[in-house]
Amino acid sequence: MLTLGVGMRARAADLRVTTLAGPLGGPGYADGVGTAAQFSLPEGIASDGGANLYVSDYRNHTIRRVDLATGLVSTLAGKPGFPGALDGSTGSAARFDCPVGIALDGQGNLYVVDANRSTVRKVVLGTGQVATTAGLAGQWGSSDGAGTAARFKMPRGVASDGLGNLYVADSGNSTIRKVAVPTGEVTTIAGLAGQTGSADGVASTARFKDPRGVVLDGPDALYVTDSGNHTLRRLVLSTGQVTTVAGAAGQLGTADGVGGAARFNWPIGVDSDRAGRLYVADMHGSTIREVVLSTNQVTTFAGSAGNTGSADGFGTAARFFWPTALTVSGDGTLYVADGWNSTVREVLLSSARVTTVAGSGLEIGSADGAGTAARFAYPRGLALDGSGTLYVGDNGNHTVRKVVVATGEVTTLAGAAGQSGSTDGAGSAARFACPSALVFDGSGSLFVSDRCNHTIRKVALSTALVTTVAGSAGSAGSDDGTGSAARFNDLEGLALDGMGNLFVADAGNHTIRIVVLSSREVTTLAGAPGTAGSADGTGTAARFNDPRGLAFDESGTLYVTDSVNDTLRAVVPSTAQVSTVAGTAGQSGSVDGAGTTARFWRPWAVASDGQGALFVSDSSNHTLRRIELATGLVTTIAGIPRGQGDVDGVAELARFSSPVALAVAPDGRLLATEIGGHRVRSARPIDSPTRYHALPPCRVLDTRGPGPPVAGNPLTAGASRVLRVIGTCSVPATAWAVSSNVTVVAPSSAGFLTIWPTGYPMPVASTVNFRAGQVRANNALLTLGTNGSVSVHAGLEPGKVDLILDVTGWFE
Repeated sequence: MLTLGVGMRARAADLRVTTLAGPLGGPGYADGVGTAAQFSLPEGIASDGGANLYVSDYRNHTIRRVDLATGLVSTLAGKPGFPGALDGSTGSAARFDCPVGIALDGQGNLYVVDANRSTVRKVVLGTGQVATTAGLAGQWGSSDGAGTAARFKMPRGVASDGLGNLYVADSGNSTIRKVAVPTGEVTTIAGLAGQTGSADGVASTARFKDPRGVVLDGPDALYVTDSGNHTLRRLVLSTGQVTTVAGAAGQLGTADGVGGAARFNWPIGVDSDRAGRLYVADMHGSTIREVVLSTNQVTTFAGSAGNTGSADGFGTAARFFWPTALTVSGDGTLYVADGWNSTVREVLLSSARVTTVAGSGLEIGSADGAGTAARFAYPRGLALDGSGTLYVGDNGNHTVRKVVVATGEVTTLAGAAGQSGSTDGAGSAARFACPSALVFDGSGSLFVSDRCNHTIRKVALSTALVTTVAGSAGSAGSDDGTGSAARFNDLEGLALDGMGNLFVADAGNHTIRIVVLSSREVTTLAGAPGTAGSADGTGTAARFNDPRGLAFDESGTLYVTDSVNDTLRAVVPSTAQVSTVAGTAGQSGSVDGAGTTARFWRPWAVASDGQGALFVSDSSNHTLRRIELATGLVTTIAGIPRGQGDVDGVAELARFSSPVALAVAPDGRLLATEIGGHRVRSARPIDSPTRYHALPPCRVLDTRGPGPPVAGNPLTAGASRVLRVIGTCSVPATAWAVSSNVTVVAPSSAGFLTIWPTGYPMPVASTVNFRAGQVRANNALLTLGTNGSVSVHAGLEPGKVDLILDVTGWFE
């Protein structure tokens, strides 16, 4: 039998992160087959015309490969969560920093535009070797020149003519550049650096505004998506003549039509079918547009303008979410990098049928249900009532939701999904507009920062009756006063002091306010309305910049996440004295350390454990941080900086997608909402007491086929495979281990199988040993790793073995 921790080297204080409620999938990082794989904002895509797609995975800082025959997604180069510019290395040793446009040259090389480093890189497909072709990492500019002497400014798109020349949309300079690969010589062929506009003309007399995509159609015509102008342009390479093909400069829209009568909404990706048609990823329209070059006729080919989603289907019945890039394969198939869904989609040009090839689309919604069946939309607030019930400010749905922590069951307490307003009333008769922070008063009432209404609302939990405490709906301001005479502006965090006073982070006013609940009197405690800054001081002499989260510690000190300053501040309520506890104003980052040596990047919420520690959701770093108040020491306790994703796991193996609200439960678990992942996560110490839930034996895997549950063919000698357990056989997202029966069938030679938590090193101990031709079974207790998965390795030589895995229970 496996021990619970096989393959793990966890520290006593490590947190195990699981998904309590909301969807699995969306942005993340995982190699795998089809929808088991994950991307995080794919920005570029290229087809080799045959069996492979290549994808630039922007937020993961990697280049991925999709095998179209098997659906297998693998990482070609770069390491997720580790941006950089390292050349001369291969595979995971190489570094990229937000790669965007990519192009194949037909000679075994993939060219990558590395946006944040303003360079053009080359990946040799046969070896994975990475080198810089042009530009100097981290050095912006517009200079022409050879190799590293040239400068770019946030370039985006790239196209190859297959003859040794690259064409680059140098977005930050609003120019089109040419790179002669053999010499590395870079020249500007259209536009003038630093001069934006929409003028047609020859070479440097033409003007662009944030050009993004480029594609060659024939030897002499380069088409450019001029994103900031919302137009499609043509550059004749032999003459330098630039003309506008479709759209009207400065007039965004979604209208189909001919030439200037058509409208685009931030067109980004573009490719040609080499038969007289272009296809454009119209990003903010969430559509794929078709342009017939002989007539300049623009039509909507797939997706529905303004209707985001991830639904597969035909033509306008399909849904995209801000698609960023596309490529036409030689067999008449269009592949789309569906950016904000973090998926790769396939569109058949013959029928406009859209399907998902790889990745799992981001699911936003308002559905009630248990665990991963529930749906949220940008949840921004959390509060616990002390009896195991969690309340969520479901910002995008304009509702307040209720989550039973023990079961993950989600229901809607007040408001109506998709219907914003300011009406007082009970349950679904009430209306909110962007409800955000929540706080429970210990006496049956919940207070809500109704952000877009600029008001404080109160919900009586026994009746779900909603009333307005302070502020006037739709009227932003900074006035102190009583009840509806007071004004707030984009208010966020809330905290109660236990003496009948509600403290408010009035983010838009850059102030901290107090509401005396008995009288509804509102006053300003610290900061100056409308004046952002970072100064420590007393009362109105202090300055904040977009304060977001509030929390009291056990001594009565109020802590504030000063978001745009990237700091944590302390306020003494009795004196209004403000000081900086951690971070340094104006210096973002992710450094662990004491006090002002630490760095944050848009810290959002703060919560106290009541025992000398604070927790901070470091939203743009996608991590959870801990501050020891006695020493000021800041440490990262879950996630890795800039490693966005939805992966469940222990400590640095977990991934978050913009964590915001936080709450500390009585059992020590830390609860967080994610506005990037639209879910509620739970993080608890790995040495917490566990509970076991028995299940009738349920088959997760049987490689003998041909029907489900099957995960490919038998395991071959030396092969490993990842198997997701959570979500199958009623194993919930809160499970961290399962009891199982592991059976091997008909091995062709003697050997062993090892099963261990995905994301950890493979242990020395085996799960089951066998002889050739033997059927062998063993009971195993399997710890789940990243994404609720286990990894399986076949140690036999030569041959293959079939595997059957049955789950008999789970632990939480």
